[in-house]
Amino acid sequence: MRITDFESGKSLNDVCLTLTREEAEELCQYLSRLTGNGRTDLRHVHLTELKGVKVHRELAVTLAA
Repeated sequence: MRITDFESGKSLNDVCLTLTREEAEELCQYLSRLTGNGRTDLRHVHLTELKGVKVHRELAVTLAA
């Protein structure tokens, strides 16, 4: 597992991720698609929180090759 700051690319070693129940359920669905027996070419997913039309927070999960 590698956790990095999206903008700087620097590794983060001590992280706490707090999700609502709905966000956790959405992440589970995305992870299920990522690991789905080669049925898809999906390599990454994003959980995004918008404020108006701007990205406020985003979590990107990428499946390593």
